[in-house]
Amino acid sequence: MRNLLLLIGLFFAACTQEELPLPKSFPVPETLPYSDLSDSGVRLHANIIQPGDKPILEKGFKLSGNERSFGVVVPGDLTEGEFEFLLTADLTAGVLYEYKAYVKTEDLMIFGEGKHFTSLGVQPPRLISVSPQIANDGDLVEVTGKNFSNKSTVNSIYIQGKKAELISGTQEKIVFRVPNTSFAGRTPVELIYNQTSYLSEEELIIKGPIIESIAPAEIYEGDVVEIHGMYLDNDDLRVSVDVREITDLVEVREDLIRFRLPSVNNRYFYQDDQVNVAVNSGYKGNYERITIRTSWEELSTAGLPDTNTEKIFVIDGQALIAVQDYVYALEESSLRWNTMAPLPDGLGTYIHLADAGDRILFLGGENSSLVWALNKNTLSWQRLPDLPGIWKTYESFFVNGSLHIMNEHGQLFSLLPDDTFSYTGNYPEPITDTDPQWIGSYTWNGQTYVSKGEIIYRYDEILSDWVPEDISPSLQNNNARYYFMVRGLPHFTQSSGIVHELDPATNSAFPISRFYNTFNAFTLNGTAYVYDPRSPDYLIRYISR
Repeated sequence: MRNLLLLIGLFFAACTQEELPLPKSFPVPETLPYSDLSDSGVRLHANIIQPGDKPILEKGFKLSGNERSFGVVVPGDLTEGEFEFLLTADLTAGVLYEYKAYVKTEDLMIFGEGKHFTSLGVQPPRLISVSPQIANDGDLVEVTGKNFSNKSTVNSIYIQGKKAELISGTQEKIVFRVPNTSFAGRTPVELIYNQTSYLSEEELIIKGPIIESIAPAEIYEGDVVEIHGMYLDNDDLRVSVDVREITDLVEVREDLIRFRLPSVNNRYFYQDDQVNVAVNSGYKGNYERITIRTSWEELSTAGLPDTNTEKIFVIDGQALIAVQDYVYALEESSLRWNTMAPLPDGLGTYIHLADAGDRILFLGGENSSLVWALNKNTLSWQRLPDLPGIWKTYESFFVNGSLHIMNEHGQLFSLLPDDTFSYTGNYPEPITDTDPQWIGSYTWNGQTYVSKGEIIYRYDEILSDWVPEDISPSLQNNNARYYFMVRGLPHFTQSSGIVHELDPATNSAFPISRFYNTFNAFTLNGTAYVYDPRSPDYLIRYISR
């Protein structure tokens, strides 16, 4: 029995060697030569050549090398005969390892003779599948793969950076309990082995609100955003963009949330930011990073005198402004205001421009009734008959192809062929000298609309009357001021700086952007601009998409 080593077990810890009651017969393991040595591991072999009269409780191999020792247990038949173990982990390339077969009884652990092999190393751990794939916090999950550590205590499993409780582990299977996290969504299972991280090839889905995708790819203020995912229709659902909660959700389903991206408060506009879109329910949540494109571009113009009190008009594809003795036109390519013509004397400080075919009408100053016409081709001036009374022009628009103007009292006058103005009626809403509401007009699908505050009227040419367009409460207290067109839809600015988009087809309005203040807005050759009163040489251009 020269090849046997007897190791005294815990049963004999208090006894001297002379006092040991050695059994008459005990199991005898024999260490056999290894096989299948490769960079995937090594196969160890052994044989129990004598079963003995003590039951075998365990069999396996003990290894040492690389300044460490460890053991592997071989499951299966515990009687005599050959057994083997394919070692695919815990081996370092180039290290000489000694291995010994062993058997364990109630009293003793008996080793066979040591043999050696030089390791070629082993492949790294591979986490192939996860079962079940959908789990709650606290559920047991099994990850199967290859080349896990032979000792479950060496394996460490993490979910979203939080360590999981290990239940059991072998070289090909690890069972763990999902830790409690605030995360919901798809996540790989992470194995930390030898201070190196390995991720599962199959993802685990942690139940809770889950974002899988967000559309469209480029998002602007006012756009309808779609969140596609799972478990999205919880009772306590919360959706936020850049930490700001979205309270007006258009649609919520188990797999879809739709909402309109609101304007930004306390800033001019989004600055091409990467922001978080988050969906939460209770303490569970999920978020995705998206890019919000700025809808506006700051521009510097030149050529205007020092003024910020005049309205910009667009006539025949030209942006015009009348200020300090001259008419200026904006050259888009150079963003320069060029003088178009000198103003006639006496027009005053407030001038309203109106399109009259081949002429541009300049209608009075504040508390004035003067009317001048500028020929678009010759740039020569013609004095027209005065407006009836003394008044301030609020708006001009076309009804039945005829130019109409409105004064501050809501009275309407139409331009006649003899260049005089005839009274045609009143705007339905009364306007007084102290009325704080603004008047604005726009044309959409060939229809004329005029607004006062949140009240909008459409002029029905068949009825020859004004028809109210009820889009409240969308426009309540919005104080519509200046209109411009974007993507074929009218937009208006408020005196507070908020920009709204109107959808006349659905009678709805919603904010798409916000400025600290807006004095003017206009559409020039399909591009929308906002005039910033901080400087006369300052425009903000809407980027169409």
